[in-house]
Amino acid sequence: MDTFILDVQRREIELKQGDFKKRKVEILQEFKSILPDDYKSGHKFISDFSVAFLDLYRENASILLDSYKSALHENLTECYQHSEEQHLGSLTVEDDLSIHSINFPKSKTQSEWELNYEMDLDDTVFHLYFEGWKFKTIGHTL
Repeated sequence: MDTFILDVQRREIELKQGDFKKRKVEILQEFKSILPDDYKSGHKFISDFSVAFLDLYRENASILLDSYKSALHENLTECYQHSEEQHLGSLTVEDDLSIHSINFPKSKTQSEWELNYEMDLDDTVFHLYFEGWKFKTIGHTL
């Protein structure tokens, strides 16, 4: 079985050894602004596996950022390189993008997931795709 999946399953077990309901509420509060719309609206309930994933994501966020930051910056620069507005030529990941949403692995047996950044000035969304904790590729939609 994939190491990523085992890590998330182990975290789920660890979380359940304590006050899981309380921990789940804390994690959901922290991530509520970037949960997919189905979860925000209450049409879908977040699984315990997804809660464990988010807890591990929080732990690994800065390491993950290091793995994709240059690719995201390159994609950001390419996207706006022909813009007529001068300030769009010097965009940075930290100042001009914010995390829009996070899409969990679709099941307990899959390790693919997605992190989406949104350009603060328009509706451009940059989609970062991961296999486990490894950055795979990036794309964007306008």
